[in-house]
Amino acid sequence: MAQIHLTDRALLDIEDIYGFSVENWGEKTAERYLDQIQDSLLLLEENPKLLLQKPEISNRFKLYQTGAHWLICDVVDNDIFVLTIKHLSMNLLDRLKTLEPTLEEEVSFLYQKALKSKK
Repeated sequence: MAQIHLTDRALLDIEDIYGFSVENWGEKTAERYLDQIQDSLLLLEENPKLLLQKPEISNRFKLYQTGAHWLICDVVDNDIFVLTIKHLSMNLLDRLKTLEPTLEEEVSFLYQKALKSKK
């Protein structure tokens, strides 16, 4: 079974998704989005092979669609790092080109932290 790690950016994305959804569609919809994300994380923990490799978007990062959002992840050994969560309507290719260097730094930091906690 894989271990899921959420970056600070992913946690902020979840907060933003919740806030935006409450403001625009109400708390019930916001809760449904969060439930979808949580269910997807549990599913990926059990079956990391569900993550998609999409070279046209990123050669490094893997994706998983959950409802109206993409989970952008990196996999190192048996750890899945959820780097950011973006709405399907975003131009993911352009957005990831901008974010990729920062996301790589975050993965490296989290991976080192995860290694230390396993010792």
